[in-house]
Amino acid sequence: MLSVLALILFILITNPVYWARIASIKHAGEEVAGVDTGISRLVIIQAQWKMFEAHPLGCGHRCTATLSPSYIDDRYLTGGDESRARSSHNTYMTMLVEHGVLGGIFGALFVFWVLRRLYQLYGRLKHDDGFLGQIFPSVAAVLGAILIGDFSSIT
Repeated sequence: MLSVLALILFILITNPVYWARIASIKHAGEEVAGVDTGISRLVIIQAQWKMFEAHPLGCGHRCTATLSPSYIDDRYLTGGDESRARSSHNTYMTMLVEHGVLGGIFGALFVFWVLRRLYQLYGRLKHDDGFLGQIFPSVAAVLGAILIGDFSSIT
């Protein structure tokens, strides 16, 4: 019953913009006229790597957006004529560009910490038939999807 209610509520809160974005997923990163299918995010990752190489100690908050006009072709930038820029959708690359080598280390340590805690919780909850034992696989799957989606940046 709750699943049916959730499906009805999901349909009610979506709009045409959402469905157009979902329809663009079938293009798998191809260049399609007027549709951002995610290829621009790969361009951003390449540009961020060049930014990191130029600033290995980092260049500060929102540096990707500030430097993007110098590293990314104008067709991938957003905003008005005077403030065209592009921000990142990839937390790890953002940490690397904005905070340098230390940001990259802390970003990797965070991921390893999350994975280690999930493994420890699995050890504790694998024989638990209670609420926590039942909900753990869902929580682990959500965290895994977030981490993978964030690193792939094709979100």
